[in-house]
Amino acid sequence: MVSVPDLLLDPSIKLWVLLPISIVMVLVGVLRTYISMLLEPSPKLQDRKLIREQQHLTRLRNYCNNRHVITYSEEHTSKQGYFVVEYSGDKYLSQKPSTDPRQQPNPFTDAGASDMMMQTMKASFANWVPQSVIMWWVNFFFKGYIIMKLPFDVTANFKSMLQTSVNTPDLDTSYVSSVSWYFVNLLGLKSVYALIFDDNDVVNKLMAQQQQPAIQPQLAGAGPTAQQMFRSQLETLRIAPFQSCVTGSTDRLLKKYANN
Repeated sequence: MVSVPDLLLDPSIKLWVLLPISIVMVLVGVLRTYISMLLEPSPKLQDRKLIREQQHLTRLRNYCNNRHVITYSEEHTSKQGYFVVEYSGDKYLSQKPSTDPRQQPNPFTDAGASDMMMQTMKASFANWVPQSVIMWWVNFFFKGYIIMKLPFDVTANFKSMLQTSVNTPDLDTSYVSSVSWYFVNLLGLKSVYALIFDDNDVVNKLMAQQQQPAIQPQLAGAGPTAQQMFRSQLETLRIAPFQSCVTGSTDRLLKKYANN
């Protein structure tokens, strides 16, 4: 196998390729964040029954996930029977279930679903347009550039990704193109954004938008209903084996420190 000599990269590439791409992506990320803040709707008051439904569903779910800390006698004498009886009906549902298909909510005519779809489309548009523009800019001005050599070995499986638009089949995989630097900035600017915004929620939201450009809108009624979620938790409560971590804790403690 013929060995390929190392390439001599121009030091000016750092100034005229790496630095402009990084600066543009940081500025676009900051601009996207402020645009997203402007497009966010003003908070609305939620329905009291809907909030009560969500809180009781959370209460039932927390009990099912943490009931192992309850003793065996207390579990079967009070708690489990109370939850099964309390949440078996439609007492805590925000909307009573209807058997008439004509009265089922239509996700395309519901006002709340329409507003949510519109906000999702705005967020997708505000994220997709900058990503497309930057990708076009990098491909147009820096296409075919070898900008750096990675300080570690990379397998040949990553050659097509790291050397995009570079038609050199014998080139070492450690050499990467400008498009690769674009993806590195796309996934690795979280620390820079944290210094700029000083808000973890804003930074995490921005990184999620960058890593997931296409946001799929979720229609109302597309997921399980509250009644189905209550029934699922109650079914888990009935059939899941109960094992209390408190049972036999004294014997386990004495056995652990018996030899000390």
